[in-house]
Amino acid sequence: MGDWKRPNFLLEFGEFLRVSRTFKIPLWKLFLFFLTGRMTRLTDKDWSVMENTDSWDTTTLELVLYHTDHTGRDVKRILSALSDPHGQLPAPIVLRLPDGQYHLVAGNTRLMVCRSQKIKPIVLIVGYDTPVE
Repeated sequence: MGDWKRPNFLLEFGEFLRVSRTFKIPLWKLFLFFLTGRMTRLTDKDWSVMENTDSWDTTTLELVLYHTDHTGRDVKRILSALSDPHGQLPAPIVLRLPDGQYHLVAGNTRLMVCRSQKIKPIVLIVGYDTPVE
């Protein structure tokens, strides 16, 4: 099985900009979150309630292809990297909000493919470590 590598902030800049606007978090703070984020295996509990993704319900490759048909996402490349012992993919990025909720920043197609193949992915968790009291 392939390996997960730390994603590139600049390649996901548009997604960070969207998150900055949506949650009113300054970009500099998101960049700091990114730098201090931790790579970890995504638990089913967190995955099943994560916002901004339909990956939890995408349990077959047919559903992945249905959802990505019009997006131009390269599902074959993701499948190939996951099945190659030397393959590498950037880890999906998940923002932990102050209330403890998880929001997918980037990597929906990677998560959908993982779910369809029963793979528990490694993700980069960025954001707030403790919920706001």
